[in-house]
Parts: sequence; structure tokens; C-alpha cells
Amino acid sequence: MKKIILLIIVAVVSVSLSSYAGPLKKIKKDLKVALSPSTINLVEKDGQVDVVFKISVPANYVQSKHQYMFTPVLTDYTNIMPLTSVIIDGKKYAEMSAKKGHSREMQQKLESAPDMSNAIMLTASKNARIIDYEYTVPFEPWMENAHLVCIQRFNSKKSTVLIGESIYGKGVKITPCPKVIEAIAIVNNIEGIAKINFPVSSSKIDLNLSNNRSEISKMENIINSIIDIESNIIDSIVVTASSSPEGSFLYNEKLAMSRSKSVKSYLVNKLNIKLSSNDIIKTKCIAENWTGLENLVLASAVPNKTNIIRTLSIRNLVQRERAMMALPEYSYIKRNLLPSLRFVKYQIYYHTVSIAIIEAEKVPVVNNQPQQPQHHSYNMNNKMIVETKMRDNHYYRYHRDEWKNNMY
Repeated sequence: MKKIILLIIVAVVSVSLSSYAGPLKKIKKDLKVALSPSTINLVEKDGQVDVVFKISVPANYVQSKHQYMFTPVLTDYTNIMPLTSVIIDGKKYAEMSAKKGHSREMQQKLESAPDMSNAIMLTASKNARIIDYEYTVPFEPWMENAHLVCIQRFNSKKSTVLIGESIYGKGVKITPCPKVIEAIAIVNNIEGIAKINFPVSSSKIDLNLSNNRSEISKMENIINSIIDIESNIIDSIVVTASSSPEGSFLYNEKLAMSRSKSVKSYLVNKLNIKLSSNDIIKTKCIAENWTGLENLVLASAVPNKTNIIRTLSIRNLVQRERAMMALPEYSYIKRNLLPSLRFVKYQIYYHTVSIAIIEAEKVPVVNNQPQQPQHHSYNMNNKMIVETKMRDNHYYRYHRDEWKNNMY
């Protein structure tokens, strides 16, 4: 069965450009075209198969009245995919073919044969030549068991002679799909409050004051627990210092920002927190935390809450502060509520990178879309001589039976 199919392939190729010169009596059988490498490895990669080899043509190989045709074919003896042919015309053969000097019967066979208009056409030379053959085809599942068959023949005006029909490659090796590494970033944030006390009108951190040592140690441990995990990446740390609403607004704002920067400096210089840049730590301030005070009032046991809340709603800040200080409950507020507004809040924003390694199935990408023209190039003696587009292989498969019938 294989031999029958191969004969059909040979017949298809032979009719395609057999035509026009003199009888084939002067073929030099001692001269042969050689392929390098002698065994061609066919490999699928990214859904394509590259067919690459060198064709060595001896000097004076093609006589003036002859045509040499080299046609590679991929076939599993059920499917056939002809690749672009390399055709070398003798001088007189080319002149005669230009005059269309072939018979009516040959004309009909040529019209039914595969389109060779994209074949690489060369002129015979007295010198030896090396042709770099490069061609790419879309991978199809049947190619895994396909052979690369190279058919060589000489044509003249009245006859064709098969001079070579050899298998140079067996089966297309499928390239295993690489392992896919997926990185998933999970965004997290941690928020905490450090009850850091500062001396009056000062932004200097005193570890011996109140519970400062314990509060700062707690903040350090939380930050280091994030940094110590290699997959965690800190994006930013926001340090916000809050002040109670006592005294000048501008003074409180300056003091709160100074305290925020003091905590940042301590984190960087004293706690040995390894950060890529100081800019990761951002500083903010709440000059007068009126909102916090209102929440504390509502949650406390202070009497006359309605009147206090009304006082805290006065728009003018100076008038609001004076009215607050005039309240009968101010001594309770100053003693029990205002100290709770002097704090440092920290927010840690970081993301965790989760790495997943997935080994894809070891199957190639098969192009099931309508086949698009592919580019190929041929080089002779390391010089590009032509670039063209491949013909549509669907046309070949569609008309294959018609061509077979025309062979007999």
C-alpha cells in the first residue's frame, strides 16, 4: 500500500513540471545530488515544523535541454503535503518552455497538476552549488508518523526520468510543552496602633516613658514577621501621628508630623528593619483629631453628651476649642479622653507572591484555523535568491483524487 501511495506522489510531482526539452539520453548517472544532513530531524515546535537541509548540486549536473526537479513531500501514505520544489532549468529547456512547446495532452495534464508557480526556479550552472533549503509548515497530528520523501527527476520535452526517491526523515518529534510558572500576587495589609507617648511639645521617642518600649517592640515584631517570609514584599508602611485638639492648629500639625517622622527614623535606624528604600515608609499626621474625640465622647460615661457633641460641631476651630474648654465636663475630657488621641497608627501594605509550577500536557498546538500563507526562503551559497509564499495545502488535499485520476 505504501508503495502504491508513493507512486501516486511521484506521478503527481512528475506531471507538475515535466514538459518541454529533448530526450533524456545524456544524464550523467555518476553524478548525484546530495543532501546534508543525510538524515533530517523533523521537530514540531510551537505548532510548526521546520524543514531545513542543504542541497549540493554537482557542476554541469543539468544539461541545456533538461530540467531537474527536486520535490520534498511529507506523507504518512494516507495524507500528502508537498513542500515547495526546487527546479533547475537548462538554458535551451527554459527557452523552449517559454514558447509553450508542449503537446495538447501534456497541456491538459499540466493544468490538472499541483500549482508549481511558487517553486524555486534556478538556471543551470557549470559550477557546483549549495542550496540552503528552509521551509515551515503548520503541524498536523498525522505528521507524527509522517516521512520526508524527497523525489528527484529529470524532465525533457517528451519524457521524465525518476532518478531518486528516498526517505530522509521519519516522524515528526513533538516538543514537550515547557513548564509554566504562574505568579499570583495576593495583596494584604495590616493595621495597628502604637500607644507611643511623647514628652509635652516634643517629638523625641523615649523608650523609658510609659509603655513605649513595649509598644514599639510590638510594632517591630509585626513588621519583621512580614519581612522574614521570603514571598512577602512590603509595598509601603504608612505612619500617622495623631494629636489631641489643644492649642494652635498649626502648632499641633507641625508637632504631629514631627512625631510621625520621628517614628519613621526610629524604624529605619534603630530597629534594623531591612527595607529597600526609606521611601517605603510614608509619614502623615492628624493635627487635631476631632473625629476621634467625638467617638470617644459617645463611647464614654461622660454626662451631657448631646451638648458636648453640639459643641464639637462648631465650624470655626478656634471658637470650637474655646467652647470645649468652657464646658463643665472639660476636666473629665482632658483627663480621660484627650490622652487617647495622642497615638501613632501604622499601616503595612504588602503582597504575597505565590508561585505555581504547572507542567502542561505534552501535546503541540495544532492549528485548526484556515491555513494562512507562510513565508519561506531559499539561499544559495549563503545568499538569498528568492522569498515567496507557500501555496495553500488545502488546495492540494482537495484536488488530490482528481490528480490521481489524471495520472492514468
